[in-house]
Amino acid sequence: MVVLRTKRLRLTTWAPGDADDLHRLHSDPAVMSYMTTGTLTRAQTRERIRTWSAEHVARGWSKWRVEDDAGQFLGRAGFGRAHRTGHRELGYLLASDWWGVGYATELVAALAHWHFTHLDPQLEPDLLAYVFPPNKASRRVLEKNHFSCLGTSPHASDQLVYSCTSGRRCGCGSLREGVGGVGGQVGGVGFAHEPDAHGADQGDQDEVGRDREGRTG
Repeated sequence: MVVLRTKRLRLTTWAPGDADDLHRLHSDPAVMSYMTTGTLTRAQTRERIRTWSAEHVARGWSKWRVEDDAGQFLGRAGFGRAHRTGHRELGYLLASDWWGVGYATELVAALAHWHFTHLDPQLEPDLLAYVFPPNKASRRVLEKNHFSCLGTSPHASDQLVYSCTSGRRCGCGSLREGVGGVGGQVGGVGFAHEPDAHGADQGDQDEVGRDREGRTG
């Protein structure tokens, strides 16, 4: 199901057949270099798909598949629960073949727009994003989309936290709702960062990932 579209991209819900594409993304050390989890196994990737699919059904938002207009897999993007706070956290991860072509900036703009037009009444309205200080490309992507750096995260001392406080300012791109999109049906509580049955964090407190695209316009 298409959740939203940008000028060049589509964000869709997950299908079981997406596991191979997502595993290639999650097993690439270069792509995962700024992710707190490091590379993931195929089993961990399948579990991510199950978790994100359940989240989307339960609350209308999660992390979604990113593809181009031809349906080619490019990565993932969407939202989690920000470090167990009362905020959504924006995140994205793109395959290295698609770095440097403006996709991350386009995704962040569309996701910020989506966030402010689909506010979850159980969460704070500000949209957060976390990034490691050396990840200058992703920091530029956020700043181009009018996110403000608040400094070191109180929940993760090795990361910076960025905040977007106004839907009128954050995001510089256009968004089109997908056929069968979630509309205003957002609700429920998030669990993207809550521990699984084994105590391991299922979330990606990593979450503005690798893109190297801050060097482009």
